[in-house]
Amino acid sequence: MKKIYLIVFALIISFFANANKIEPIVSVDKRIELLSIVARLANYEEYKTNQFKSYADDVDIYFSKYKNHELISYFKEIRRKNGIAYDAVISYAIRIEFSDNNLIKLFDVKNIATRWSNENLRKTTELLNDFYKVTNFEDFFANNSEIYRIAEKNMNKAIGQIDYNWFNDFYGNVSTEKYIIVPAMLIGYSNYGGNTVNGKDKILYSVVGTSTVDKNDKPVYLSELVESLVIHEFTHSFMNPLIDASFNLLENQIKDLYILSKKTFKQQAYGDIYPIAYESFVRAGVIQYYIEKGETDLQIKMRIRKENLNGFYLTSSILNSFKKLRSNRMLVEYIPELIENFNGENPKQLKRDFKKLKKERCWIVSSTIGNGDMNVDPSIDSVTLTFNTSLDLWCRGIGHKNDTKEVFDSSRRGYFNTETGLEYTLPIKLEPNKEYTISFFSFKSSNGGKMKGKYKLNFTTGGETKKN
Repeated sequence: MKKIYLIVFALIISFFANANKIEPIVSVDKRIELLSIVARLANYEEYKTNQFKSYADDVDIYFSKYKNHELISYFKEIRRKNGIAYDAVISYAIRIEFSDNNLIKLFDVKNIATRWSNENLRKTTELLNDFYKVTNFEDFFANNSEIYRIAEKNMNKAIGQIDYNWFNDFYGNVSTEKYIIVPAMLIGYSNYGGNTVNGKDKILYSVVGTSTVDKNDKPVYLSELVESLVIHEFTHSFMNPLIDASFNLLENQIKDLYILSKKTFKQQAYGDIYPIAYESFVRAGVIQYYIEKGETDLQIKMRIRKENLNGFYLTSSILNSFKKLRSNRMLVEYIPELIENFNGENPKQLKRDFKKLKKERCWIVSSTIGNGDMNVDPSIDSVTLTFNTSLDLWCRGIGHKNDTKEVFDSSRRGYFNTETGLEYTLPIKLEPNKEYTISFFSFKSSNGGKMKGKYKLNFTTGGETKKN
């Protein structure tokens, strides 16, 4: 009887745990497709990417006769005069409502991107109503429903097991009803976040661009990239309000950081200090998620290094503050202390320290198949290289002699030892009595130091597979 009670109790606990688990909605959003098409016709370069070329071609063919519509001219004007571009287009899109073949109203305009003026909103909505109807946009959207279904299916596969409950646990400033992940067909490598409040419903959006297609030219999403992108865009909805409320305290430090990395930031389309303030803390927030979900120290080091390369030299300092200040508290409770610590750092010194570390070189100290080995067992299916120092887990280059291309086992991927970072294993396929040369280059140390030259591994296989 006691055993039965324990089983029932465990089932009850499991039921309530699952009941409280937040599950995202994955859905192509016709409002975002509509506004993306408008921006593309208006020559917004960030909406004219052609990674999903067949879809982009369909858009260009279907809508080409509407390029002279007044809405398109107006979009060119508000980009030039008001900076309506990038995320501002998405911020508008998620605030329009359809009804009876009309865009009848906007909602939650008080929280729309600040670049939008009331007059811009009024005129855009008026012209968009007309554009929507004269182009028969609903027909275009319906004709592409199968593509959208495939995108949604493949996005669901890619997003993995993100813990959406973590956001409220860590930030503590939003009670969220819905998380919506939107595959967007025309924005390529770009990704955007946003949120709306409609009555009692607060909805968070993570808009993910389609940058990869399969051999059948259908949208696919790489899990190793998509997961962190989704976390990043949702993090904006939690972090941005906290930064907005304290921006006057951050402004001077953010200005110094912007001046220090202005060229790098502009290459990422960050043209002023406001996105730098958001991104500084959002990127640290993403890494904090992975720290709390158990990534190795080396994997975390790689994420921090990536942000340093992007110009966000205070990432590690923010993470150190999280570690010191959190102590089971939510961020909303200690944000003043976090900002005080942030302002106490010296960005110039942090940049100098980072560049100094990049001078550390890496090289191969040994391999499981020795250079010059003869009579190597042809049944060996991998070679592992050991380096002098931990490696950058994202950098490598491998080559071969023209007549030994088949040495690479394309059915398996090479991998790093993510615990130590000292080893890299390459899957191989060998034939008896054959000479092989494999070149290794472009590896980097975990601090960014380049590999010393190119390492050529020469060996010859024997005639028979060795038996155990």
